[in-house]
Amino acid sequence: MRKADPLMADARPAAGRAANAISTMRRWCNRLLLGCALTLTGVGLYQGSTALAAKQVKTLTVRGDVRHIDTEVIQARLTPRITDGFMAADLRDLRDELESLPWVYKVNTRRRWPAEIEVVLVEQRPLARWSDTGYLNHQGQFFAATQDGQYAHLPLLSGPDGAEGTLTRRYQMLTSQLEPEGPHNR
Repeated sequence: MRKADPLMADARPAAGRAANAISTMRRWCNRLLLGCALTLTGVGLYQGSTALAAKQVKTLTVRGDVRHIDTEVIQARLTPRITDGFMAADLRDLRDELESLPWVYKVNTRRRWPAEIEVVLVEQRPLARWSDTGYLNHQGQFFAATQDGQYAHLPLLSGPDGAEGTLTRRYQMLTSQLEPEGPHNR
């Protein structure tokens, strides 16, 4: 039988301790690298978001098939509301501001990269005149607007406040019933 060498017996635990130390060192290096990566990512995100927040709107585009709305007036009205920057501009506030105007039916707003805010206007389409104070649109909603001669041919409806929708539906029902059917002879 072979006798155990006392020097070799001490070498095995020393090798295990060295391997254990290397493994611990690797774990700490991995943690350190992960911490550095997370810190650099956080700093990059912060700098990117502050740069994006500071980015100014370069172009305010107003589009739409409009006859009663002056797009230059709309741009002048919206310009003070977008001075905070591209990402800070409140699109819902812009939409609400414009939809409060008489001839504006609907507004779509969106950001377009890199520095444009686009506003698309849909104008009211009057279906009938309402007393002498404005018009009713296709949904029976009243909108206050000065009477325009080009709409003098529209029917004149009037009634108590809150009856606009009911009267519009009745008017639409009557006009559909009074439409001629088939080809008509003259």
